[in-house]
Amino acid sequence: MKIKISFIVSIIVLSLAIFFLLLPIFKTLEVLLPKEHRPIVYVYGKYIPLPIFWLTSLLLFLGTIFLSYWFVSVRLERKIEKMVKVIEKSLEVKIRDKKESSFNSDKDLILKFLNYGERKVVEKLIEKGGVAFQAEFSRMEGMNKLKAHRTVQELLKKGLIRKEKVGKTFKIYLSDDVKELLLKE
Repeated sequence: MKIKISFIVSIIVLSLAIFFLLLPIFKTLEVLLPKEHRPIVYVYGKYIPLPIFWLTSLLLFLGTIFLSYWFVSVRLERKIEKMVKVIEKSLEVKIRDKKESSFNSDKDLILKFLNYGERKVVEKLIEKGGVAFQAEFSRMEGMNKLKAHRTVQELLKKGLIRKEKVGKTFKIYLSDDVKELLLKE
């Protein structure tokens, strides 16, 4: 985290240094051109040479991108840390109690990290014994073809399911490791 912050700050400082180093060059280029051919932009009542305007705009744009990336990455790191804490707590409870995990606790732990649509799809797959057609998901309440497709794609990325083309539709299977956890009886 500290490395990222120092990297972003160093990029901003470096870009400002380059800007101020190039500023005299633009001034001399401006003097070399005849007054009627100088490229200028009128911004908020001031005439700004065109190269300075574009360089400043570029630096502001890059600074905005770096800062927005930094804020988003901080939020994602916090979310991941919370998920890891929840998993650690559940493992500590299992180890402390020295009990074998129950069916419902494993199922609830997996479903806790899924959003609403993903949870509904996984629950439907559990209900169907680990195999269902993608078209069945689109007929569920609150789902349509697009939501079903996107949900299946997200679950594929997470490795919870696999899909197989059957005619014009897809057959969706729970992955083997998830199937062992969720369908044990």
